[in-house]
Amino acid sequence: MMAEPAARVVVSDDGSTICLTSYSETGAAVPIVLAPVRAVALAGELIRAALPKLDVTDSVMRSAPKFGLNNELAPKAEIRVRDELYRRLDNSLAVGSSLRQRAEAIRRKRNRYVPRASDEGAGGERAVLWQLHRIGAPDLSERQVRRILGGR
Repeated sequence: MMAEPAARVVVSDDGSTICLTSYSETGAAVPIVLAPVRAVALAGELIRAALPKLDVTDSVMRSAPKFGLNNELAPKAEIRVRDELYRRLDNSLAVGSSLRQRAEAIRRKRNRYVPRASDEGAGGERAVLWQLHRIGAPDLSERQVRRILGGR
């Protein structure tokens, strides 16, 4: 069964919660609360899905900004989200380890992580790893992770 297209979709932000509300032709509303990281990932997914459906030339498609962190031109907001996720992973590590040890541990976790559908609603470390996977964060070197954790 195919879902009906929404008559309108509204994004609202009260400063603490991001909400996406879909309205049907009859006025029924379905609100969805989004985590900031998921909102960024969803924005990229919507753009990737919409561009091929628009009447744009190939040259426009090639020159259009690419979204997701696998691109050198990733918006600064996405990089800040990625960095915040790395810092959250650092918070779950044992206190007393050196910056290098923590960076290596985070890289090992990223390399071992295999995404599962249930990770979206999970909490803790798996949720952070899933969010990094969803936004397309590339595998960073140990030095890059150290710089993020060190605040540079």
